[in-house]
Amino acid sequence: MKQLQSTRIILVRHGRTKDNERRVFQGQKGGPLDDVGQRQAVLAAGRLGNKEIDAVYASDLIRASETARILATPHGLVAELDPRLREVDVGGWSGLGTDEIRVQFPEEYSAWNRGDDVRRGGGESYADVAIRMEQAIDERVKLTPRTTMLFVSHGGAIRAYVARVTGCPLPALGAVANTGISVLERSSKGARLVVYNDTAHLGDVALKT
Repeated sequence: MKQLQSTRIILVRHGRTKDNERRVFQGQKGGPLDDVGQRQAVLAAGRLGNKEIDAVYASDLIRASETARILATPHGLVAELDPRLREVDVGGWSGLGTDEIRVQFPEEYSAWNRGDDVRRGGGESYADVAIRMEQAIDERVKLTPRTTMLFVSHGGAIRAYVARVTGCPLPALGAVANTGISVLERSSKGARLVVYNDTAHLGDVALKT
């Protein structure tokens, strides 16, 4: 195992699902990867295949655990699942599209759309998610510092975590694409964002997300 001066954290969003294609809010529900999502995960695995990765962790939701299995296999690793890496719980918004949410949750939708950190559908705020994500990741960093760790999670959860540890305002960070890759360097001096939402590995497949 190569010893680094800092801990390298690679964050990857899961591949596409049918709900992603239909523009449905999944939250902590939702199904497996669709055919495009499987292909995206394979391409991301190829992109990361020449990187030295010491451990893989993933949300226990099926779309993330499937993606993690594909990413971990070239490294001879098995992903450890952790529910703290799950997506934002959007409560009653789960399974609904934007038009349905506008009708059923008009005030919440308006607040969220203007950038307020609301607990959508009675679920979690982005701040809530960022705290549990940080707890899960920091736990691993403390156990094996100065290594490279891969975390497979979800768009909202990754965005919230990056905002929290870098101090960047959440609205300033764009959405994370399916299998978008972000990289952070963590040290005693704090966190440095090296890469955010890199999708160069997808090529034309990115057009299908």
